[in-house]
Amino acid sequence: MFDEQRQGAQAGAKLWGQSGRAAPSQAVPAVGGREGPTQGNDGQRPSADKVAGVMDHFAEPVQAKKEAGGGKAQAPAAKASEAGFAHPSVCAGIFDKPKGKMIGATRGGETLTVLSRADGWAHVKVDLNGVETAGYMPERYVIKQGEQGSIPVETISRYIADGPYGWDSQYDIWAVGKTVFVRLRIEAKPDAGVTQAEVDRLTREWEQAEQKWSGAYQLVDQADANNSYDVRVDVQFVTKGAHHTVRVRPGPARSNMASWDTKDDRHAASHEIGHMLGQRDEYPDPEAPDRTISDSSSVMHTKTGAVQKRHYQDFCDWLSKKTGKTFEVR
Repeated sequence: MFDEQRQGAQAGAKLWGQSGRAAPSQAVPAVGGREGPTQGNDGQRPSADKVAGVMDHFAEPVQAKKEAGGGKAQAPAAKASEAGFAHPSVCAGIFDKPKGKMIGATRGGETLTVLSRADGWAHVKVDLNGVETAGYMPERYVIKQGEQGSIPVETISRYIADGPYGWDSQYDIWAVGKTVFVRLRIEAKPDAGVTQAEVDRLTREWEQAEQKWSGAYQLVDQADANNSYDVRVDVQFVTKGAHHTVRVRPGPARSNMASWDTKDDRHAASHEIGHMLGQRDEYPDPEAPDRTISDSSSVMHTKTGAVQKRHYQDFCDWLSKKTGKTFEVR
């Protein structure tokens, strides 16, 4: 979970949504069709079932007040100072600052207007099917008009074979500006005897594995070293729409990609997350004589190891394919 989303989670709001953005000078329709839950013209809050289509966990949305007799909500006043938009696959929603409480979520089709930017947050106004509200979103999701755009979200799914072992790797990947984002959604299903409080504690710990997988290297254009991309991996524990499901059992026990235990820490999670991202084990196994063997410096050899350049190669190949340029991991 990204830091600003974690701030929301601390207030009881884990937010996973999508949004489009328009410039304040002219209402440009957001990228993508009109889909997903929004507030309607009657100003009613969307049902939990509909909201779950955008957010796997959500806080109670704060309903904007209608203008008297106007049938439209009143958004807080703010000075429009910068034009921009956000890629529809990355915005976590519209939420309060600094409390992080959710006040709205969109998924394509709606109009967002940048009002001002400060302290790492962009103040925005969003028209949710005729109901206006205002809040904040991470400033890094704002792309100024005329700047390099983005690459739409894509779900990568492929089968990984490693000797007699095999599994499905799946994750979302997209790019905004000069950052490649990788999103991994995991559902934790506890065994009997593992309490929800334990699951909550463990998933907060396991989410920290994203720090090891993020920012380890850059993806650099071989023809132009100034054209480089950062990589950010976002690990999300969800209740719907998961790429992977893991059993959570009492520990200690021997873990694998699909079965974790209550003694596993963020380092153990970072190894298993590597499998979800398509990486094979790198320690000796007589059952898999053809695998690449590394030393303990690799996270795929030893859980406390680090991410290696080769572990970013799939992201690099994806970016090269999408841009028509040749990138390498540096």
